[in-house]
Amino acid sequence: MMSRLKSICFLAGAGLMIGASGGCEGTVVVHEHLASVKAVALYVEVRGGDAALRSITEQELKKRTTQILTQEAIMIKDGSGPALEIHVAVMPPTRGPAKGFAANVTVQLREDVALKRDSRLLVPEGALTWWKQAILLADSKQLSGEIGRSAENLVREFVEAVRLAGTMSSTKKDTPP
Repeated sequence: MMSRLKSICFLAGAGLMIGASGGCEGTVVVHEHLASVKAVALYVEVRGGDAALRSITEQELKKRTTQILTQEAIMIKDGSGPALEIHVAVMPPTRGPAKGFAANVTVQLREDVALKRDSRLLVPEGALTWWKQAILLADSKQLSGEIGRSAENLVREFVEAVRLAGTMSSTKKDTPP
């Protein structure tokens, strides 16, 4: 059994990626395009691990994420438009006596975009316009809870980025030229 949880957090977005071990710290980057995010489609995918873990974790992640987003007045909708995606990949140990698991948790926003140099060029599958991820190492008893906490923290960071972008956007509008 592993004695303590270890995690690595990758802060990313707009070409910025910072890796840190232990606590996660990085430079605040305001993504002004997030100011217009009022509703998202929600997708959750868990790969690896056993089937029971996948179904429980997917259901729990959807429930927690829906609660966080609706508390912050970001509606969950079906269909096109911005999509908040949560991807979890669980990997069991492959060698040696280790009994822990590694998990990669990614929260990302996929949006329809037009290229700035030529707005007629559209990206058909959408583009990732915001993302963050964490890598966890935990034993089997801690894994599901740690995945849930990590995903919840990353979703809260997304909500904070949306809030910050909205604040910056409204400040720009209120500032006289």
